[in-house]
Amino acid sequence: MGFLLFRVDFPGKNVGKYLVVAAIAIPSHIQISTWLGLCGRSGILTPYLLQIMPDFSLYNIYGCIWVSGLAYAPLATICCGIMLHNVDEKIEIESRLCFSPFYTFLFILLPMIKKNILLLGLCLFFIHFSDVKVTDVLGLQNTLTQKIYLLFNIYYEPEAALYLCIPCFLILVSFILLLRFYKPTISYNSSHKFLYSFGKYKTQFVAFAVISLFWLSIPVLLYITQSFSKWMIVFYAIKREIIHSLYVCMCSAVTITILSLPIAWLIARKQASTYIIASLLWLAFVPGPIAGIATVRIVNFLSTLGIIGDFFYMCQDTVLVLIWSLTAKFLPLAVMFMYFTFAQMTNRWEMISYIDGYNYRQVFFRVVIPICRRQIMFCIAIIFIFCMGETIVSTLVIAPGTTTLAIRILTLLHNGARADLSAASLWYLLVVLSTVGVILANRGWSIQK
Repeated sequence: MGFLLFRVDFPGKNVGKYLVVAAIAIPSHIQISTWLGLCGRSGILTPYLLQIMPDFSLYNIYGCIWVSGLAYAPLATICCGIMLHNVDEKIEIESRLCFSPFYTFLFILLPMIKKNILLLGLCLFFIHFSDVKVTDVLGLQNTLTQKIYLLFNIYYEPEAALYLCIPCFLILVSFILLLRFYKPTISYNSSHKFLYSFGKYKTQFVAFAVISLFWLSIPVLLYITQSFSKWMIVFYAIKREIIHSLYVCMCSAVTITILSLPIAWLIARKQASTYIIASLLWLAFVPGPIAGIATVRIVNFLSTLGIIGDFFYMCQDTVLVLIWSLTAKFLPLAVMFMYFTFAQMTNRWEMISYIDGYNYRQVFFRVVIPICRRQIMFCIAIIFIFCMGETIVSTLVIAPGTTTLAIRILTLLHNGARADLSAASLWYLLVVLSTVGVILANRGWSIQK
């Protein structure tokens, strides 16, 4: 899909890009709502599927793979597309003189970005590893992250949970040793031409058929909700959660992005790949349960200190602890996003600024930030989307008497009526997609050179 949207010319390719970027806002628990409505125990298509496949069931490992894959496929599509978009087309043009487009894609393009694909695969692996919503709802109870979560939140055995983190650490060590000698390629020079045309309308049909899977949630949820009155009744029931989620997630996204900017800029200009590995380590080894419990314990410890103890004592059981926990979890993701943004920027303007007498602080605030303002807004929106869909950290550290919209939807997945679940999911999509619409208006993924 990344190849079709970024290297092939066909009618509607820009619309396809917009739709895929916006589909990043549909998290895994919304995909669960959709596929339970379609193929669950009382789903719309379940009677027909059982006639064809008598043993069909969504509640197994294959159902988890399907739902999780669709939830993160738009993010992977855009990342792969941007990698291919930045490849220098000169080698590709020369290879087309002797080889077919399929051969060029497999044996010319993919080897050029194989290191970047490995890095993307690691990031997606870590994101999947820390997500327990799909496995929890579909009844797959023997995943490592879910056991860690249960030991933290249900059985109150943090020592046993930390012992279970040892296999995670061993996996990370192997990945780090691999990346240590397998540095990813950052960028190429390209004039960004569309090099292929495979039959425009056939390509258009294939591309939008796949994209329609990403957006299947909206028509299915509308069909299940069925009435506008039900939609409004659910809104009045969850409006507190909507306001609270918007406040917490926007504050968290802005905080995370502000903290990531100087870190990512220093890493990009120092060209130290070790920092990338450290960010990956943090992203992987601080899944939701550990990030939440660690933040709570740090706040409890700081509340016992003499000078700053009163401040942190007042912060206990407040929304600040949740914001700090989300920061601990998603800061490495923002650092990596901004790192690749800064790495693709030419440092010409920075060098001119140094010659004019600017110091590091002036160059950063007066040159770098204005150039990357669109990418910064895009980073805020991406982190906002991840924060809105987060449930594990919120469950562990949420203040008493409050909840978030994602937790409310997850509760409805277990205990609520199907129409109420669909209406709440539609409100979630409306809130998140409105934020993505602002980003699409700014075209935040374009890199200014």
